[in-house]
Amino acid sequence: MAARVVGGTRRVKKQGGDPDNPTLSEVMQSQDVKRWIDAIDTELGGLKENKVYVVSEMPAGRKAIPSKLVFKVKRGPSNEIVKFKARVVVQGFRQRQGVDYCMSYAPVANATV
Repeated sequence: MAARVVGGTRRVKKQGGDPDNPTLSEVMQSQDVKRWIDAIDTELGGLKENKVYVVSEMPAGRKAIPSKLVFKVKRGPSNEIVKFKARVVVQGFRQRQGVDYCMSYAPVANATV
């Protein structure tokens, strides 16, 4: 794995090799590419169905917050493949308060009731 230091922290870049957590290039070259594409379509369809995003024009001088696909093979008790999962993750750590968002909200449960 290649490592680089960013802002005082060490980031390890995955070079592949884990069959249960493949990279996008590994997914596209695998024998199960059709199942992976179905998983991607399911994830994107769920985001659209739940109205998670709105397609709009970017304001002048602004950049979109980057996102990527993360893949996972779900296995059963006897190590058989149960499901191929794809998730869209957004690099929210790149947001700037007052520019990309104004408030944050985190619901808290009351465990004493």
